Amino acid sequence: MSVTETGAPRGARFALTMREAVIASLDDAIAALRQGGPVRLRSIPFSSTSLGAAGFLAIIKAARKAVPDVESEAVLDCGDAPGHALGALRLAADAVSLTAPDDVLAKLAEIAAQTGARIYRTSSSGELHAILPAKRPAF
Repeated sequence: MSVTETGAPRGARFALTMREAVIASLDDAIAALRQGGPVRLRSIPFSSTSLGAAGFLAIIKAARKAVPDVESEAVLDCGDAPGHALGALRLAADAVSLTAPDDVLAKLAEIAAQTGARIYRTSSSGELHAILPAKRPAF
């Protein structure tokens, strides 16, 4: 699946399209990284509830240590829980995906932009759509 993107998490440069891999374990993440990058490592749906942000980020950190020098973006699926998304951003997640009202997504995107992270809306078909922070008027 390709996703049109403008910008990149944590200062990295990503192509407009990247290969995606849904991961449920450290072995999955390592296998995806070994295939080369850039790659988007997506958690299974609702992972913020089952695994938690800290658990997902520990898997990503270990995988990146095992397979260094491969560009990747890790996306934690937060289902419909914006609080989980906020917690993941506080733990320095690359990106989170969720289903939430537009105003909630916009607020999360503004918070994420401060750290270089990214917010995605998850569509009913599972596709990711980047949410960009609103531009503030110049004074």
